Amino acid sequence: MVFVPAGPFLMGSAEGEKDEAPPHTVSLDAFAVDRTEVTNAAYALFWKADGGPEGPHTPGSFEGAARWPDVARERPDHPVVGVTWFDAAAYCRWAGKRLPTEAEWEKAARGTDGRVWPWGDAFGETDPARANVYNGDDGYPQSTAPVGGLPSGVSPYGALDMAGNVWEWVTDWYGSDTYIRSPRKNPKGPDRGGVRTLRGGSWAATRVYARTTYRNSSFLPTERLRDVGFRCAADR
Repeated sequence: MVFVPAGPFLMGSAEGEKDEAPPHTVSLDAFAVDRTEVTNAAYALFWKADGGPEGPHTPGSFEGAARWPDVARERPDHPVVGVTWFDAAAYCRWAGKRLPTEAEWEKAARGTDGRVWPWGDAFGETDPARANVYNGDDGYPQSTAPVGGLPSGVSPYGALDMAGNVWEWVTDWYGSDTYIRSPRKNPKGPDRGGVRTLRGGSWAATRVYARTTYRNSSFLPTERLRDVGFRCAADR
């Protein structure tokens, strides 16, 4: 895991989607996040401990859930996908961790200087290998990439793949006006909602969705998607 110190940071953007505004200062306690997205190999340990095929947390896959153990063996260092929000939360609990809040995820991705992407404010044709995104020249067209395989996309705190590869579940319910209503100290999102927020973009989304401030509200927490995974967080 990588350590993120306590203190303030700028959350949100005035130049993105409406739900990214207003930009505002948020103060967080110290925490840590996984350096990379949770891999197939790591999730397989949980899956086996949880009952394997008879357990409730088998990921979906292109070929169906029954195919997942083979996928995990074939691509152990790729991020696990096809997991619901509930699967992700259960894995993190099993590992002695938890899902990050939306605010924690954003601070871990952008640091305290308000950058647009984890590495800075530019994502041009000269830096295609910083993130695995749709139509990017990253060596993994239309596919996940091994976690940590694009080190030039590292965040200020050392987290990898926070732009692209797979969307990441966070703990918060989504709210379109969250930033207007939420507290400025350790916000945790709305008390209830219909969808959970996803962050970070994916191999199936263009680079604009990989911005550190972009909020994805497209999917129910029970859905299993081929480009959705997660990473865990922990208090420090």
